[in-house]
Amino acid sequence: MRRFSHLMVALVLTAATAYGETKPSVAAYANPEPEAEIWKGKPYDTVFGFSFMPGFGFFGAQAGFALNGAVSVKVMHEGFIKDINDQVHLEIMGGPLFLTGVTAARFSLHLKWDFIKNEFWTFYSVGGMGATFLAGSNVGYPRFGIGTVWNPFEFLGFRAELSHEFTGIGIVYSL
Repeated sequence: MRRFSHLMVALVLTAATAYGETKPSVAAYANPEPEAEIWKGKPYDTVFGFSFMPGFGFFGAQAGFALNGAVSVKVMHEGFIKDINDQVHLEIMGGPLFLTGVTAARFSLHLKWDFIKNEFWTFYSVGGMGATFLAGSNVGYPRFGIGTVWNPFEFLGFRAELSHEFTGIGIVYSL
C-alpha cells in the first residue's frame, strides 16, 4: 500500500511538472490510510491460524526431515505489554519426524506470543511443552523458540521458526 501511494505521488508530481504547474496541490500528498507507528498498529482481527512447515527436526544427536502442522487460536487480543502491538495464541503443533530407518511422532502445546511490527511483519516467541514418541524412547521436554511471519497477502503468509528441536519454513493461513 505504501509503494502504491509513493508511486501515485510521483506520477502526480511528474504530471504537474509536465503541464506547467510548479507546485502540486495538497491532495497529492494525502494518504487515505495513515500508517501506524512501528510496533503500535492495530491488532489483527484474525482468531485462528493454520500452518504447515517442513524442515529439520532433531531428536538427541539425530537429525531428520520433519513435517509440522499447527493450529492456533487467539487467547489474548491485546497481549501482556500495553505499549506495543502484541497478541497471544494457544498453538498445537505436531507431525512426523523421519530419522534414519525410523519415524517418530512429534507433538507440542505452547503459547505463541506475537509482536506485530507492521502490516507485513510479525515476530514471535513460543514457550510450552513438547514430546517426541519413538518406540522405546518417548521424551518430553520444555519447548522454546522464535520465529517470524511475513504477510504479503491478507490471509496467507510465510512462516519461519527456530527452536531447539525444529527449524523450518512454511505457510500460515489466518481466519
